[in-house]
Amino acid sequence: MLPREQVRAISDLVHDHDAYISSGGWLETVLRYGPDAVERYLTEAKEVGFDVIEVSTGFLSVPTAGLLRLVEQVTKAGLKAKPELGIQFGSGVTPPRRSWRPKERRTSGTW
Repeated sequence: MLPREQVRAISDLVHDHDAYISSGGWLETVLRYGPDAVERYLTEAKEVGFDVIEVSTGFLSVPTAGLLRLVEQVTKAGLKAKPELGIQFGSGVTPPRRSWRPKERRTSGTW
């Protein structure tokens, strides 16, 4: 982890160039630790200069009412919520791809 002063310096640099900083989907991980952890996460994110918090349901099953409460909580913390809806079945698991494919089966032995 970077020291918070360094994260803040990077945030300031990004803002100097009229860009915004998003948390990515990290809120999904924080949710497992309960409401207090979410509140601390949002406070810290705001303090180090994040602008957008992604509220994602890619790996979690969260009722619509729960998602709305999260969006409200993010907004109340002074951040923009970026809702991402959908389920990612098998995300992160990519089957290996062959970099080559034989054009035809050779009869002399190997492929």
